[in-house]
Amino acid sequence: MLRSGQNMTSFRDLTANTFSRLVRIPGIVVSVSVLASRATKLHLMCRACRGTKILYPQQGLGGIGSGGDRGLPRVCDAPAPEGQKKDCPMDPYQIVHERCLFVDHQTIKLQEPPDMVPVGELPRHMLLSADRYDDYILRARYNTNVNIGT
Repeated sequence: MLRSGQNMTSFRDLTANTFSRLVRIPGIVVSVSVLASRATKLHLMCRACRGTKILYPQQGLGGIGSGGDRGLPRVCDAPAPEGQKKDCPMDPYQIVHERCLFVDHQTIKLQEPPDMVPVGELPRHMLLSADRYDDYILRARYNTNVNIGT
């Protein structure tokens, strides 16, 4: 677990200057998604020629197959066996799950604490993406007060 002696930052004080920096945010867990697995290393094998390829999916809320050119490769780029013609079809790759690496992933919705909300305003919400082996994946439950370091 990451520990920080930094002062608490309110939801309303988060700006572009705090992006990609360590901040401490207090809040109440409003909802928690079901624990899911996310691939960090994909081992692919061509069905026709048995050529292999390793992909490292982009981290964050996207991933393989979520727009752009981030899906599985459409054509096999393995070299042809010596003296033979290469005859791999379109979309030849299959995922070899036994050789892939996965981490736990959970989405947590955090609400601004009531004592930090200005009078007459509604509390703000934030969606957190917790990956790897964070303690928040194991401990975050509905209606729990937490201090998140992001």
